[in-house]
Amino acid sequence: MVNTLHTFWEDSDEFVNPNPVTNELIRIAEEKLGYKLPDSYICLIKSQNGGTPVQNCFPTIVPTSWAEDHIYVAGFYGIGGEHGIDTEGI
Repeated sequence: MVNTLHTFWEDSDEFVNPNPVTNELIRIAEEKLGYKLPDSYICLIKSQNGGTPVQNCFPTIVPTSWAEDHIYVAGFYGIGGEHGIDTEGI
């Protein structure tokens, strides 16, 4: 299987936590949040701990509040740091 996640991310510091994601950080975040994170999210943030995707519009089969046929994703929060998904206030 070819790893294409290196082409997934925009060259931007927005949403990026420079600290790498470890299994221990994932375990702590899941405990703090009270649920298991999806495997697809874990795979994504292990490639880069948060960030902005190159492709930011994704098709949908039903209308959304954003558009008739797609959603917009500004970025993905990683784990830890000031803006991590496990940070209070997010």
